[in-house]
Amino acid sequence: MNRLSPSLLGILLAAWGAGCTTTGGPTTPGDPPVAGPPTRWTGTATFTREVEYENGGAKDLFELEVTWVKAENPNPAPPAGTTRYVPSGRAHVRIQSNVDLGGTCTVDREADFPIAVTDGSVSPDQQILDLGPDGLYEGRLYGAWLLDYVQFCRDRAFAKRSQVWMDLNIRGARDGSRMHGDMPPSINSNSALTSTSTGSWNFTAN
Repeated sequence: MNRLSPSLLGILLAAWGAGCTTTGGPTTPGDPPVAGPPTRWTGTATFTREVEYENGGAKDLFELEVTWVKAENPNPAPPAGTTRYVPSGRAHVRIQSNVDLGGTCTVDREADFPIAVTDGSVSPDQQILDLGPDGLYEGRLYGAWLLDYVQFCRDRAFAKRSQVWMDLNIRGARDGSRMHGDMPPSINSNSALTSTSTGSWNFTAN
Protein backbone atom coordinates (compact mmCIF):
# COMPACT_ATOMS: atom_id res chain seq x y z
CA MET A 1 0.00 0.00 0.00
CA ASN A 2 1.29 3.42 -0.96
CA ARG A 3 1.51 5.88 1.86
CA LEU A 4 1.42 9.66 1.45
CA SER A 5 4.35 11.44 2.91
CA PRO A 6 3.51 13.84 5.72
CA SER A 7 4.56 16.80 3.55
CA LEU A 8 2.33 15.78 0.62
CA LEU A 9 -0.59 15.07 2.96
CA GLY A 10 -0.28 18.59 4.41
CA ILE A 11 -0.35 20.16 0.94
CA LEU A 12 -3.51 18.24 -0.02
CA LEU A 13 -5.32 19.16 3.20
CA ALA A 14 -4.44 22.83 2.77
CA ALA A 15 -5.72 22.82 -0.81
CA TRP A 16 -8.97 21.10 0.20
CA GLY A 17 -9.57 23.62 2.97
CA ALA A 18 -9.01 26.57 0.63
CA GLY A 19 -11.66 25.34 -1.81
CA CYS A 20 -14.28 24.42 0.80
CA THR A 21 -17.19 26.80 1.63
CA THR A 22 -19.74 26.66 4.41
CA THR A 23 -23.38 27.72 4.19
CA GLY A 24 -26.00 28.63 6.76
CA GLY A 25 -23.64 30.59 8.98
CA PRO A 26 -23.97 34.23 9.95
CA THR A 27 -23.65 36.78 7.18
CA THR A 28 -22.86 40.44 7.28
CA PRO A 29 -26.03 42.41 6.49
CA GLY A 30 -25.91 45.08 3.84
CA ASP A 31 -27.40 48.55 4.17
CA PRO A 32 -31.06 48.43 5.27
CA PRO A 33 -33.57 49.26 2.53
CA VAL A 34 -34.62 52.88 2.38
CA ALA A 35 -38.27 53.17 3.43
CA GLY A 36 -40.46 55.30 1.22
CA PRO A 37 -43.60 57.16 2.31
CA PRO A 38 -46.39 54.91 3.65
CA THR A 39 -49.04 53.84 1.17
CA ARG A 40 -51.81 54.66 3.64
CA TRP A 41 -52.67 56.23 6.98
CA THR A 42 -55.63 55.16 9.07
CA GLY A 43 -57.20 56.57 12.21
CA THR A 44 -59.76 58.96 13.59
CA ALA A 45 -60.54 62.65 13.60
CA THR A 46 -63.09 64.96 15.19
CA PHE A 47 -64.60 68.29 14.31
CA THR A 48 -66.91 70.32 16.56
CA ARG A 49 -68.79 73.53 15.94
CA GLU A 50 -70.52 75.30 18.83
CA VAL A 51 -72.77 78.27 18.20
CA GLU A 52 -74.10 80.67 20.80
CA TYR A 53 -77.20 82.73 20.00
CA GLU A 54 -78.89 85.37 22.08
CA ASN A 55 -81.79 82.97 22.66
CA GLY A 56 -80.02 79.60 22.70
CA GLY A 57 -77.22 77.56 21.23
CA ALA A 58 -76.30 74.65 18.99
CA LYS A 59 -73.56 72.04 18.70
CA ASP A 60 -72.55 69.93 15.69
CA LEU A 61 -70.17 67.03 16.40
CA PHE A 62 -68.42 65.03 13.65
CA GLU A 63 -66.61 61.79 14.58
CA LEU A 64 -64.61 60.45 11.64
CA GLU A 65 -63.04 57.13 10.75
CA VAL A 66 -60.55 57.88 7.99
CA THR A 67 -58.24 55.98 5.65
CA TRP A 68 -55.86 58.14 3.62
CA VAL A 69 -54.63 56.25 0.53
CA LYS A 70 -51.65 57.28 -1.58
CA ALA A 71 -52.90 58.89 -4.77
CA GLU A 72 -51.56 57.50 -8.03
CA ASN A 73 -50.77 60.17 -10.62
CA PRO A 74 -52.67 62.99 -8.86
CA ASN A 75 -53.78 65.82 -11.09
CA PRO A 76 -52.75 68.50 -10.44
CA ALA A 77 -49.55 67.04 -9.05
CA PRO A 78 -48.28 68.09 -5.60
CA PRO A 79 -44.87 69.78 -5.21
CA ALA A 80 -41.82 67.67 -6.10
CA GLY A 81 -41.00 65.07 -3.45
CA THR A 82 -44.45 65.37 -1.86
CA THR A 83 -46.77 62.38 -1.47
CA ARG A 84 -50.48 63.08 -1.84
CA TYR A 85 -53.23 61.07 -0.13
CA VAL A 86 -57.00 61.02 -0.64
CA PRO A 87 -59.57 59.93 1.98
CA SER A 88 -62.24 57.32 2.40
CA GLY A 89 -64.23 56.32 5.46
CA ARG A 90 -67.29 57.46 7.34
CA ALA A 91 -68.50 60.47 9.30
CA HIS A 92 -70.84 60.08 12.26
CA VAL A 93 -72.69 63.36 12.72
CA ARG A 94 -74.72 64.54 15.69
CA ILE A 95 -76.52 67.87 15.80
CA GLN A 96 -78.04 69.36 18.94
CA SER A 97 -79.74 72.70 19.54
CA ASN A 98 -81.82 74.45 22.15
CA VAL A 99 -83.51 77.68 21.12
CA ASP A 100 -86.19 79.80 22.80
CA LEU A 101 -88.78 80.77 20.19
CA GLY A 102 -91.49 81.84 22.58
CA GLY A 103 -90.99 78.41 24.10
CA THR A 104 -88.11 75.95 24.02
CA CYS A 105 -87.41 74.16 20.74
CA THR A 106 -84.86 71.35 20.63
CA VAL A 107 -83.07 69.19 18.06
CA ASP A 108 -81.08 66.00 18.71
CA ARG A 109 -80.30 63.97 15.59
CA GLU A 110 -77.55 61.54 14.51
CA ALA A 111 -76.64 60.14 11.09
CA ASP A 112 -73.76 58.51 9.18
CA PHE A 113 -72.31 59.68 5.87
CA PRO A 114 -69.42 58.63 3.59
CA ILE A 115 -66.45 60.97 3.83
CA ALA A 116 -65.60 60.96 0.13
CA VAL A 117 -68.33 62.96 -1.57
CA THR A 118 -68.83 62.35 -5.30
CA ASP A 119 -71.88 64.49 -6.10
CA GLY A 120 -69.82 67.53 -7.07
CA SER A 121 -70.41 69.41 -3.81
CA VAL A 122 -66.77 68.92 -2.78
CA SER A 123 -63.79 69.74 -5.00
CA PRO A 124 -60.66 67.50 -5.00
CA ASP A 125 -58.51 70.10 -3.24
CA GLN A 126 -60.92 70.09 -0.27
CA GLN A 127 -60.13 66.45 0.61
CA ILE A 128 -56.35 65.92 0.37
CA LEU A 129 -53.37 65.30 2.63
CA ASP A 130 -49.83 66.11 1.44
CA LEU A 131 -46.72 64.68 3.14
CA GLY A 132 -43.46 66.43 2.28
CA PRO A 133 -39.98 64.88 2.17
CA ASP A 134 -39.08 66.81 5.34
CA GLY A 135 -41.86 65.09 7.31
CA LEU A 136 -44.14 68.12 7.37
CA TYR A 137 -47.72 67.53 6.29
CA GLU A 138 -50.69 69.69 5.40
CA GLY A 139 -54.21 68.90 4.31
CA ARG A 140 -57.88 69.60 4.47
CA LEU A 141 -60.87 67.38 5.16
CA TYR A 142 -64.10 69.10 4.16
CA GLY A 143 -67.54 67.53 4.01
CA ALA A 144 -71.10 68.75 3.51
CA TRP A 145 -74.22 66.59 3.72
CA LEU A 146 -77.99 67.06 3.77
CA LEU A 147 -79.56 65.93 7.02
CA ASP A 148 -83.27 65.38 7.70
CA TYR A 149 -84.37 65.99 11.28
CA VAL A 150 -87.26 67.08 13.47
CA GLN A 151 -87.30 70.18 15.66
CA PHE A 152 -89.49 69.63 18.70
CA CYS A 153 -91.18 72.64 20.26
CA ARG A 154 -93.60 72.92 23.16
CA ASP A 155 -96.79 72.18 21.28
CA ARG A 156 -95.68 71.03 17.84
CA ALA A 157 -92.84 69.48 15.82
CA PHE A 158 -91.31 70.63 12.54
CA ALA A 159 -89.71 68.36 9.95
CA LYS A 160 -86.65 70.06 8.44
CA ARG A 161 -83.72 69.44 6.12
CA SER A 162 -80.46 71.34 6.48
CA GLN A 163 -76.90 71.08 5.27
CA VAL A 164 -74.39 70.07 7.91
CA TRP A 165 -70.73 70.72 7.14
CA MET A 166 -67.27 70.42 8.61
CA ASP A 167 -63.90 71.83 7.60
CA LEU A 168 -60.91 70.25 9.36
CA ASN A 169 -57.57 71.88 8.58
CA ILE A 170 -54.70 69.45 9.17
CA ARG A 171 -51.11 70.58 9.63
CA GLY A 172 -48.10 69.33 11.55
CA ALA A 173 -44.89 67.29 11.56
CA ARG A 174 -44.80 63.53 11.19
CA ASP A 175 -44.09 61.79 14.50
CA GLY A 176 -42.52 58.51 13.39
CA SER A 177 -45.41 56.34 12.24
CA ARG A 178 -48.05 58.83 13.42
CA MET A 179 -49.68 62.07 12.40
CA HIS A 180 -51.56 63.64 15.28
CA GLY A 181 -52.51 67.09 16.41
CA ASP A 182 -55.18 69.70 17.05
CA MET A 183 -56.61 72.36 14.80
CA PRO A 184 -56.33 75.85 16.27
CA PRO A 185 -59.81 77.10 17.26
CA SER A 186 -61.60 79.09 14.57
CA ILE A 187 -63.92 81.76 15.97
CA ASN A 188 -66.44 83.78 13.95
CA SER A 189 -68.63 86.35 15.60
CA ASN A 190 -71.21 88.94 14.59
CA SER A 191 -74.11 90.72 16.23
CA ALA A 192 -76.33 87.61 16.02
CA LEU A 193 -74.06 84.75 17.05
CA THR A 194 -70.61 83.44 17.94
CA SER A 195 -69.38 80.24 16.28
CA THR A 196 -66.33 78.31 17.52
CA SER A 197 -64.86 75.38 15.55
CA THR A 198 -62.26 72.94 16.87
CA GLY A 199 -60.83 69.64 15.65
CA SER A 200 -58.19 66.95 16.09
CA TRP A 201 -56.70 63.96 14.25
CA ASN A 202 -54.71 60.82 14.98
CA PHE A 203 -53.50 58.75 12.00
CA THR A 204 -51.09 55.79 11.94
CA ALA A 205 -49.02 54.55 8.99
CA ASN A 206 -49.71 51.04 7.73
